[in-house]
Amino acid sequence: MRLKFSDDFWKRWQKEYLLQLRSFHEVLKQHKSRKLRKGGVVLIQEDVRPRHMRRKAIVEGLQEGRDHKVRTISLRTPEGRRLSRPDQLVVPLEIDQGGDDVEEWYRDCHDLT
Repeated sequence: MRLKFSDDFWKRWQKEYLLQLRSFHEVLKQHKSRKLRKGGVVLIQEDVRPRHMRRKAIVEGLQEGRDHKVRTISLRTPEGRRLSRPDQLVVPLEIDQGGDDVEEWYRDCHDLT
């Protein structure tokens, strides 16, 4: 019974929360610019994966364009792989509330070193 409840909860969380997260940030972006920062946790938008199965990554660097707006983001995945993605293809997670402990939390959860 507990296992079924747990499975149902995670399926619902993936379908509802993760699907709405992108829309939330699109609306937020219209009102003010997103606050991506080094050490923040994001989801990587990819055409080959459904929204509820997006990979997580940590922001390692922000590169500005000539207009001084962030255009490219350097990322590190839980596997330790380094990626570079355009600003439009990353979705900040709400867990990043500007605290210094986000990267430490993420490292503990995913054994990053």
